[in-house]
Amino acid sequence: MKNMEIINNINALNVLIEKDMALPVKVGYAINRNLKKLMAEYSIFEEERKKIVPTDYEKKTEEEKKEIDVKFNELANIEVDVEIYKIRLDDFGTCDSLSARDMLILDFMIED
Repeated sequence: MKNMEIINNINALNVLIEKDMALPVKVGYAINRNLKKLMAEYSIFEEERKKIVPTDYEKKTEEEKKEIDVKFNELANIEVDVEIYKIRLDDFGTCDSLSARDMLILDFMIED
């Protein structure tokens, strides 16, 4: 999974959590477990991002911004091994509180 995918998955899982809906125990557990793993990887990304992108980015010249952007994109596209806790569709039981969009968010943690 690329660093940018980690960020996107964190944001999407947080949207689900904010809905505060009743979920089957195993699904809720998987969401929280995976969110913690993703956040651990994100913290490493964030440390490196701070080294690359200065707080005064907007004051940089266009040439400097291009160099920063190239480095940031390289960081964002680094592949990271994240051991995702997988769940099965059976684990959802008769859960009818999840929309198709919610299921799409969870797709990366669902195994066949």
